Amino acid sequence: MTNVKKITFLSFMLAISIILSVVDSFIPTNIPGVKLGLANVVILIVLYMFSIKDAILINILRVYIASLLRGTILTMGFLMSLSGAFLSLLVMIILKIILKNKALVFVSVIGAVFHSVGQILVGVLYLESLNVFYYLPILVLISIATGLVMGIIAYKIVNNKTMIRKVNEIKNPPR
Repeated sequence: MTNVKKITFLSFMLAISIILSVVDSFIPTNIPGVKLGLANVVILIVLYMFSIKDAILINILRVYIASLLRGTILTMGFLMSLSGAFLSLLVMIILKIILKNKALVFVSVIGAVFHSVGQILVGVLYLESLNVFYYLPILVLISIATGLVMGIIAYKIVNNKTMIRKVNEIKNPPR
């Protein structure tokens, strides 16, 4: 039987991640290609409170829909966003499994770093130049800071007693 509450909640999380992604693109950072990664908070919450499959689905849909809303679908920015989101989530999933659902903040920081790595790899392929790697140290430092902040926010939400109770009610509806 389909869990309507779960579908509704995950749809809400998708909507929040899209809004955060679009808002993030309007926050000036004065460093080309750098964003705070606000939507990653939602991805972490879904990854830790629901399933890997749900996190993958929301992450992919978020990138596509936010790109459509920004008018950047199938552009270089879209490809960089998609590759960063894919590599970041892949590494976060692996770390979550290895660390047995612990160390959410650490997983967030490493995920943020690998998001930058994914973007740099696409930049290298697109520009056909290894010189793009010179930008990586700057991105890594910023990624550590933003990953830490987003990880702390996600940790506080994932460990909130009210949130835990609500998610348990959604995942285990009364029969």
